[in-house]
Amino acid sequence: MEWLLLLILITLANITPAHNLMEYEFVKTLEVHAPAVSSSGVGVISKIVLAVAYPGSGRVFFSALPYTEVDTQGAARVAAFVASVIAQVDFSSYDYYVLVESPTPVIGGPSAGALFAVGFTSLLLDLPLNSTVTMTGMINPDGTIGPVGGLKEKLEAAASSGFRVFLIPSGQRIYRYPVYEEVEIGWVTIRRLTYRVLDLVEYGVELNTNVVEVSTVLDALYYFTGVNLSETVANLHVNLTAELVGILNDELSEVFNYITKYISEASNILSEVEADSHRNYYALLSRLNNTATSLLAISREHLAYALFKLIDLYEYALTTYLELATSTGRLDVKSILDSLEETLNEYSSEVFSTCTLESSLARTYLYLAWY
Repeated sequence: MEWLLLLILITLANITPAHNLMEYEFVKTLEVHAPAVSSSGVGVISKIVLAVAYPGSGRVFFSALPYTEVDTQGAARVAAFVASVIAQVDFSSYDYYVLVESPTPVIGGPSAGALFAVGFTSLLLDLPLNSTVTMTGMINPDGTIGPVGGLKEKLEAAASSGFRVFLIPSGQRIYRYPVYEEVEIGWVTIRRLTYRVLDLVEYGVELNTNVVEVSTVLDALYYFTGVNLSETVANLHVNLTAELVGILNDELSEVFNYITKYISEASNILSEVEADSHRNYYALLSRLNNTATSLLAISREHLAYALFKLIDLYEYALTTYLELATSTGRLDVKSILDSLEETLNEYSSEVFSTCTLESSLARTYLYLAWY
């Protein structure tokens, strides 16, 4: 794996003469392994090679085999930034490299972000990592670890690959996951989606793997290295720039407007549903509206948290509207698919000509609700 990373470095050196490979005083590399979930829903292990090069200019290079999504690249940028804060070095003094090799066709989601941060920090501080420990979790710009999905499958993949400690985001020990059940009614078979609850710590005991919840990168580093950096990094604090705050506020306003739009459209349909359903939907829409208003009110003090929760709320508002619209005949499946195609075409037509650190941090915030 390391020879492949060096080949990439040499290639980049040839196309970026201002910082060619010979100008680096040193390049440190590290291989880690991240649990992931394949497109078929099975847990797999991805190989990741991380590198830091000095002197650099704060660039983060990302390569994936076979393909990657933009949120994974954004997570790598956030991870490098957080690692520089923990290591107390100038972010712009280094270049950072990530090479991911996965058995899945497309690598997506920010769930390896916390592991990226741990790896970069270990390279910057020359801390060896325990090879029997792995983790999953989204990295936030303040060093906290955000929730992710697919924990049952990731735990199974980690355990079967010989990892004895599996770190997960704090608060996700009790994991709710979907299960499809088939019910036969006469000659008709109905496939029904239900949810089950699993205690990951207890499940880990069955798999001979110790599952531990962690809240921050500093917590995770302790399990990987045995070093308690919280004594030297007493208060990991990242000042959000005006650009980042502006991006997040714009996204928050847009999401809030969509929520109120779908709540309003759903409310207009209520008169067409039966009395019992009317009461239930009315109560649900009232709760959605009150929650959205409350989140907007606290967004000045807790911007990222409010945005996370509003994205979750947007999904509920949209789903509720679609349920009402389809059940009353306001919308049919073709209309929904046409709307989806229009949205996808609009999104795919966007071209991002720049990718600053701040915009990457902001965009990474937006993917939490889906992973």
